Amino acid sequence: TQTHHRAGGLIMNIEERLAQAETLLAPWNKETIHPETNRVDIIIASEDLRSAVSALQEARWGYLSAITGMDLGVESGQLEALYHFCSGPAITSLRIRLPRNNEAHLSSISDIIPPASLFERELHEMLGVEITGASLFDRLFLPDDWPDEVYPLRADFTPEQAAPAQDKRTNHVHEPAVVGGNTFVVPIGPQHPALKEPGHFEFTVDGEVVTAA
Repeated sequence: TQTHHRAGGLIMNIEERLAQAETLLAPWNKETIHPETNRVDIIIASEDLRSAVSALQEARWGYLSAITGMDLGVESGQLEALYHFCSGPAITSLRIRLPRNNEAHLSSISDIIPPASLFERELHEMLGVEITGASLFDRLFLPDDWPDEVYPLRADFTPEQAAPAQDKRTNHVHEPAVVGGNTFVVPIGPQHPALKEPGHFEFTVDGEVVTAA
């Protein structure tokens, strides 16, 4: 039937796209894994990351959908970073094994794919992977007083490690309601459509500190 032809064509297209990705990445491929019918994982060395990403970009093979990381456990002594590229339903993941110590380094690809910067910051912040050549280093999720070298997605992380760092706390009293620099006005709803004059509230923040409401 027509439906079966379409399904067969889709499967063939996925196979062709994955085969194309394997061909593009062949110069840096250490091992190939097929965890699912629509996905291929290519294991590469950390020093080959930028070359592999550039090859996919230059061939216009899909788009970077995410960068994820895993702690493979204290006993393994390894972390793993995965760079996921999607082309329709076809997925190619670049997998890189890293040492679990202070030698966990990856080169930034944000100059090749600018949105990668957000994922790189998360990888550093949550797992402690150093991103060399990154343009942004400020925190994305963790508060300002989070202690250094404590990574919440590490397998051996405990809540006790997250005690606020005293040397990062500030007793500075912020001037209220002065907007500019690092101070912003944040509008808050809700604005109910049934109200003739919808309620609207604002508060002023300086970094993570609310200075006025």
